[in-house]
Amino acid sequence: MDWTMHITDLKLAHVIFATSYSFSHLDLDTHAQFRHRRYLISIEFPDLTLVKNFFDDVMARPEFESVPLSPAVIDNIIKHVGGQEQDLDRLLTGLRRGDAYVPILREMITDSIAYIETFMDKVLKEKSDDKIKAFEKWLRMWDMMELLQKEKRVNKRKLIVNVFNEHADELEPMLAANLISMTNEIFPEGNSKKSDSISSLLHQSLDSVAITAGSPKLFTAMGLLIKDPTMLKQVEQMRESIAKKKEKEKEKELLEKKKIATEDLEKLRAHLEKMIDKKTDFIDLFGEEGYSLRKAEYIYREEVLRKDLLGMYVELEKIRNGASPPSEVPSEKK
Repeated sequence: MDWTMHITDLKLAHVIFATSYSFSHLDLDTHAQFRHRRYLISIEFPDLTLVKNFFDDVMARPEFESVPLSPAVIDNIIKHVGGQEQDLDRLLTGLRRGDAYVPILREMITDSIAYIETFMDKVLKEKSDDKIKAFEKWLRMWDMMELLQKEKRVNKRKLIVNVFNEHADELEPMLAANLISMTNEIFPEGNSKKSDSISSLLHQSLDSVAITAGSPKLFTAMGLLIKDPTMLKQVEQMRESIAKKKEKEKEKELLEKKKIATEDLEKLRAHLEKMIDKKTDFIDLFGEEGYSLRKAEYIYREEVLRKDLLGMYVELEKIRNGASPPSEVPSEKK
């Protein structure tokens, strides 16, 4: 990196790093001085029209004369394979051997499903000491896949805010595994600002980074996974486990608050009874008005505590069995 900056600062040469979009942001840009100097150009995957033209050229070659593919079949292939060179090579090699395109695609997508499932299994194993946290991390990935299926490309900031929140670092392993990728995307503005205004340029700059599936076949695999009945049942079970854990934590918190409030109420009642029993002494000390004000204050505080306790009993009953709440706070004797 130092050598790169040295020769470019001296205007001796231009240096070009050909990397993935993810690598440029997660690795190269960690060098502050490099980030300050570099100019980033994003080269997208080939346009589907270009891939279709490529297929037309390939199918015209002599070795593919015995593999007639209709335009509809080619469109279907492109939809699932896209312009990934490695995937295209795998497909064309199979077609050249005489294999039907459907089994080839099925095998590629099956491999992608297995790859995603292996990654998700690792998520559960790496936090095996805390099952609930593992479930929450797994479900964040699941929610991301659902959002990608819905929108195909999701603004990175939107994905972090709506899915990952303070767990944005969980994107990095998925980027490193090529399950997802970063891409440039200009999202439409929701206002009528002039396109050349400073605020508009800032808006476009912030919205230019999007997250998408690592490849078309991974996108297809994600779509199949989120509709799979077995996976949906697993998701439901995980969400139920998380909900039960939260209910237990809430119950524990309420029991602690109830204990403190009950002790405070008993102390308050004891003090109020003492004031009434020793009314003459209190009047001598504070006067009739002072005594009445203090007595009214203690009665008010007692009523507030009773209402708080009743609310706690209501919440506890809902958590435990959904029974009808009591109309009065049950008396508790030590």
